[in-house]
Formats: sequence, structure tokens, C-alpha cells
Amino acid sequence: MLANPANWVNQSANGYAINTGFSDDSLMKIELLQMEIKNKFPDLVWLTPSQALHISLMYVISPFIDYEKDKNEIFIELFREYDEVLREIFKTEKRFFVRFSELRVTSTAIIIVWEDNGSFSRIRKRFLEKTGLFPGTKSPPNIIYTTIGRYIKGADLSELQQFVSNKRIDIAEKVNTFRFIQEKVIPMLRYEVIKFYKLS
Repeated sequence: MLANPANWVNQSANGYAINTGFSDDSLMKIELLQMEIKNKFPDLVWLTPSQALHISLMYVISPFIDYEKDKNEIFIELFREYDEVLREIFKTEKRFFVRFSELRVTSTAIIIVWEDNGSFSRIRKRFLEKTGLFPGTKSPPNIIYTTIGRYIKGADLSELQQFVSNKRIDIAEKVNTFRFIQEKVIPMLRYEVIKFYKLS
């Protein structure tokens, strides 16, 4: 498998998403893992900064898609309905944990895959049952993950895959809140929180 370099990193963009962040303790553990990888592959890996680390529920307006309408206009049209749906969902969803499952190397990124009690999947399903994404927006992912690194250049990834194959970190992150954000510099290097949603 060959690396697909992320030439778009640190570019201005406009997108809207729902995601959740991490506690300081979890961030510290992720950062130690990131540095271990970076020290081994300094010329290959770009690390996601700690303030940008997150777990995505979904994009509602993607920064990577050119829509037929202005994205801010789309957001204004959609936010009231989305906000009502999210408030209804989150007032009945209880706090839950995500736990480390796997460190995975893909052609575009290094990701931590998490496991939970089904909450992420259920929330995504409930949201799509009650409303819809703007045409052209990708469906939410089927997994729970955090991107911890991307690639600076094209290269064979077999050595990196072997290096991370047995890496594990002891994290049980309690998800208490989600946040509706506007992403301004990708990936999550600059963003604005529009609203927080607390779980019950």
C-alpha cells in the first residue's frame, strides 16, 4: 500500500460538523503514541495537533465538497432543524465510553479505531431517520475513529503498518458532550464551536 500525501493540510476551508473532543489524560496518551510514530518515521508522517484531535459523529456540510450554493447559506437553512433534532436526540442519550480498539494504517491516514456500546451508530441512525444531509454530503462513517496522522509524501507503508500492528493505548474516554462546529482551516486546525450538546 502506498501513501497518499495530504497536500491540502493547513488550507482555509469551510465545513460544518458534529464531533467530540478528548480529556487531557486521553490527549496525553495519544500524543505519546504520535511521537513514537513520528520519531520512527520523521519524513513521512504529519501529526494531527492535540487541539485538532477529535472523534467525528458526521459532517453535515463538507469542507471537501463544492456545493451549488454557498455553504454558509446552506448552514443557515439547515441549522434550526438540525439543532432541534440534535437536542431531541441528546436529551435521551446517556453518557458512554469509547475504548481503544485498533491502530490502523490506511493509504490516506493513521487512525485510532474506537469501540463503544453502540451509541455512535444509534445517534447517527436517529439523526438520519429524523432529517437528512444536504445533497452531495457523504453519509456518516460506519466506524468510530480519530485521525492521528497523515502523510507528507508518497511512500510504501508496509514498514509503518508493521510498526503499529501491535501498538495499543489504554484509553477509556467518557463522552459527555458533542459539539456543532464550523471548520475554517483543515483538518480542524482552526474551528469555531457553534453549540455544545450535553448527554443525559
